[in-house]
Parts: sequence; structure tokens; C-alpha cells
Amino acid sequence: MNLKKSVIISTIALSSIMTLTACSSKATNSSDKAAVVATMKGQQITSQDLYNKIKKDNSTQNAIRQTIVTDAFNKLYSDKISNKDVDSKFNETKKSYGSSFNDTLKSNGMTEDDYKKLLKDQEAIQYGLNANVSVTNDDLNKAWSTFHPKSDFNVAKFSDENAAKSFLEKAKSGDFVKLAKESATNKNEITTEVDSGATNIPKDVSTEMWKLHQGEITNVISTTNDTTQTKEYYVVQLTKEVKKGSDMNKYKSRLTEIVKANKLTDSTTMNKTIGTVLTKANVQIKDKDLSTLLVQYFTAK
Repeated sequence: MNLKKSVIISTIALSSIMTLTACSSKATNSSDKAAVVATMKGQQITSQDLYNKIKKDNSTQNAIRQTIVTDAFNKLYSDKISNKDVDSKFNETKKSYGSSFNDTLKSNGMTEDDYKKLLKDQEAIQYGLNANVSVTNDDLNKAWSTFHPKSDFNVAKFSDENAAKSFLEKAKSGDFVKLAKESATNKNEITTEVDSGATNIPKDVSTEMWKLHQGEITNVISTTNDTTQTKEYYVVQLTKEVKKGSDMNKYKSRLTEIVKANKLTDSTTMNKTIGTVLTKANVQIKDKDLSTLLVQYFTAK
């Protein structure tokens, strides 16, 4: 999982807001006075004052909502996430950022331990979502009808359409990998082994690449990067085709993963699944001003 600045910043914001909320709650439910945040002539501002002021703000409510959801998933599923898995993802991201990794963490006010905690939160949420999505035989049969098992491909990506077209003409009679390493933007990641459920391949590209027979090359495929909203151009070659055969049970585990991933792209299913987890964690909103905070997770049909 990549280190995304927006995710990091929101996590820091959540921590700050929930610390304030915790202080306010503690003061409200005990004989202690609310913590004094600032003073001025004849007046003092307490954590309770600040909490009462900011809790009705939409961005604050979003932050509180996200934190409650994260805490609920952690309560139920954090013990399912091993430090080994977290370290593996951490090292993967660190490698992808290279020498800029520490600076990226520092610029977002995070330490390596902070980022590992974020990764574990994300893994607990993903585990919990998958654990609460149902998969029927009809779902599996439908996924099986379009499934292709892992096969070997060469994938060349370009930011310029003319460069992609020029590469394609040369690759038709030349060494695809050698030529791609000379001109493609992903020159160090040309060869790959994926199945039809892979999420690291753009949908437009996936649709075309699975039409290939062994040795064939696609035309230039145009797609839009979901993150940067910029145009990208792909040329793909199938180098080793693996037939799935007729035994669906051989791939049942992978088909289940694919079905769940597809279902969770639907916001209604996602919200309903989160609602299931919140119910299992017995989450209850005690502040009347936040009584509708989680309603979106319990109205999904």
C-alpha cells in the first residue's frame, strides 16, 4: 500500500481531534474541571469549550466518524494482523520511495512507528470488511465465467501517445522487453504475472490484455490514471498463457477474494458491511449532537 499524503494528514488530524474529544469526555464524566487550553483577561477556554464548538463542523464529524470506524475494526480484528505482514508492507513502501521515504514521513509529521500503526489500521479494516462480505455460489459461478488464472505478460506504459505508437511498431518485430526498457515509463517493471482479478492493472488495459493469445500484442490502449487524472498509454504482450481448465474448485479461494473485492467497490455494500462491524463492536453514540453521525452505515439496504 502506497504512502499517500492525504491519508497521513487525515490520520494526524484524527489523532488531534480525538485527543481533544477524550479530554472533553473525561472532564464531562468526572468531577474534574475541563482542561484549560488558554486564558485571557477575565476568561479561560477549556477543552470542553473547544469540543462543543468544533463537534458540529462537518470536517470534524468526518474525522470522528473515521476514528470510530477504525477503532471498531481494530477492536475486533487487529489481533488477526501480524507484525510480519505490517513490516512486509512497510518495507515494500519504503523501497518504492527510496531515499525520499524518511523526508516524506517527516514532512507529514510521522515517524516510522506512526506509519506502521497506520498500515496495521488499514489491514485490520480490510480484514474486517472481507470477513463480513457474503459470497454465494452464484457469485462464484459468475466470477468463474470470466476468470483467467495467472499468466505472464510484458506491460509497457507511456505518458505520450505518439511514443506508445512508435514503440508498438518496433515491438511487433523486435525485442519487447529491451525496447520497453529504453522508452517506457515503467522500464524497471515490464514483466509481470497476474490473473484477471489483479487490481494493479487499469480496467481498460485488463479488458484488452485478456483477449490476447500467447505471443500476441495489443494495440495502444488509452486510459486515465485514477490518482493523477492524467492520460496513460499501454502496450501489452502475452508471453505465457495458462488455461483455467474446468475445475472451479481449484481456484475457489481466489475467486472468493475477487468477488469480495468487487462487492466492496460498491458504496452501499461497503457502508452496510461497516454497519455490521459497528454493531458487532457495540458502538453507541452518547453525544446527542452526534446522534446521526453513523446513520449512513445503518440505512444501507
